[in-house]
Amino acid sequence: MAVGLNESGRSPAVDRWITFRPHAVRPRIHREGTARVFTEATRYARVVVDDDGSVRTILPADHPGIGDPAYRSERDAVARAAAHHRWGDPAPDIRYSESSEKCWRTMYSALTERHQRKVHPELLRSADRLNLPADRIPQMREVSEVLRPLTGFEFSPAAGIVPLNEFYSPLADGVFQATQFVRHHSQPLFSPEPDMAHEIIGHGTMLASDEFAEMYRIFGLTAKRLTMNQSALRVLSRVFWYTMEYGVISHSGEILACGASLLSSYGELDEFQNAIMRPADVDAMVEQEYGTHDYQPVLFFTESLDELMSFVTNFCADVSLLGS
Repeated sequence: MAVGLNESGRSPAVDRWITFRPHAVRPRIHREGTARVFTEATRYARVVVDDDGSVRTILPADHPGIGDPAYRSERDAVARAAAHHRWGDPAPDIRYSESSEKCWRTMYSALTERHQRKVHPELLRSADRLNLPADRIPQMREVSEVLRPLTGFEFSPAAGIVPLNEFYSPLADGVFQATQFVRHHSQPLFSPEPDMAHEIIGHGTMLASDEFAEMYRIFGLTAKRLTMNQSALRVLSRVFWYTMEYGVISHSGEILACGASLLSSYGELDEFQNAIMRPADVDAMVEQEYGTHDYQPVLFFTESLDELMSFVTNFCADVSLLGS
């Protein structure tokens, strides 16, 4: 991919990428009145921290938990714990309801059954290393205690989805910021927003792999170099989307999942092999429209895990020049 440099010292592709203006995968924190608001996406819940320090989660009108006071109280408690968490401290333990615990058991069983048929062998091995409990929701602190000696990564709680650079840069230091809430129990196989299944079963499984953990670090190191270049960060975010979130690899004549969003989506694990499959290419990824509420119509594959590593490494080396 890094094919030759122009007079500025960048590859021709890099000059095309910096004109790209997508919507961010990890939207911004903004202010609503005098309160700080963590906006997870256009339809997702908002976490509001008022001036007096109180924390509220505002669910959208069509959220499955909107009419459940107990669930909304649990969401407030989870958001409050994250909002008051101090960087570097262990993640706070959460007291989950029995409804949420049952929801975890249902989705964990359904997802891991599909993993055996649809997921790349490297991630099946890393799932064995992570060894998540099937019968209860794991505490984020517990998962970090397993990950840290394996690959050096740990989870840090986030009240909501954070700005691009604040999300990606800590990956260089082995910190993945994640939510701690669980989807509503009425729909255990669907979530309108990234929840513990996405963070722990999806990203956690990938972070337990030496190879994938190294790719996360490379993305983080690259983001640190691009702090002052938001356009380049958005390009990095799009490539992350099609590799670490929706990556697929050809293996033994079959396309298998290797991205966190696929690993944590019951429905899309059944459907992703019907998507249009294109060879991994940064220009094509940048130009490809995508949605956050539907199955991806186009996915980008590599022929092997080694090829995916080379693709990520070469892209990050190329786009890092924009931070020079």
